[in-house]
Amino acid sequence: MFNKIIKHPLTGIIIGISVAVVLYFAAKAEVEPKYAVQTSRLLAEVTDKTGDLTLLWKRNKIDNLYSTDILMWNAGGNYLDKSMFSETDRLRLCPNENTRILQARFIETSRENLQFSLDVNGEKNCLYINIVGDEAIESGDGGLINVLFSGNQDSEFFINGRIKGYKDGFQVVDWDDVVLKIDDRVKLFLPIVLIFQLLMCGYLFARTTKRLLNNENNSKFDYIMSGMCLIMTLSMLYLIYDKYGALIFGVQWVTS
Repeated sequence: MFNKIIKHPLTGIIIGISVAVVLYFAAKAEVEPKYAVQTSRLLAEVTDKTGDLTLLWKRNKIDNLYSTDILMWNAGGNYLDKSMFSETDRLRLCPNENTRILQARFIETSRENLQFSLDVNGEKNCLYINIVGDEAIESGDGGLINVLFSGNQDSEFFINGRIKGYKDGFQVVDWDDVVLKIDDRVKLFLPIVLIFQLLMCGYLFARTTKRLLNNENNSKFDYIMSGMCLIMTLSMLYLIYDKYGALIFGVQWVTS
């Protein structure tokens, strides 16, 4: 009897999804320091077409001015205590070699009591990141850094530093995977359409699967319908995750 249950494709799918969910929440119980960098935005640039235009930053000439946001947070279930950050290999924000940070500041945090500061005493062109006061980065906690810099749109930023008990340090992830983009044109209409289609496909899949399980004079059409409904349901789920996954799996207190 058990072998028959395991061999059934629907049961296998359910077991696979259940195992994935269990493993996901088991991983969330650990410390997961992460950061994401938004695509840089050009604010001003000196080119051959700008003629005698000069860009100055604190009376020093610069070729261009870009802005980007950098999100750092704890995606795990355990907290990051202030004492967990190494004093000899401190937490710091660093750009690549051809990028010069002009200004950086925290513009948002996950809660009012959690505050960060940036010091300029780090490596060349790097900034130390400090937790202000006797605080910790709880699960889901973090801060959003706005950086003004001179470089190019492909400039890269890294959060380095040793975290005791977590040798990999802060890991970079894609911005769009964790930050929900608010778009008024699709904010209401698209979710309604997707949810309606998902419910319809789920209903058809359940009906045809029930017929197959009960052997109610099944035809090839029943098998085709069941397979198509399953594919459509999975496609809808993926589309919802791709567009709104950040709302559930990302950082809820930040939008772009």
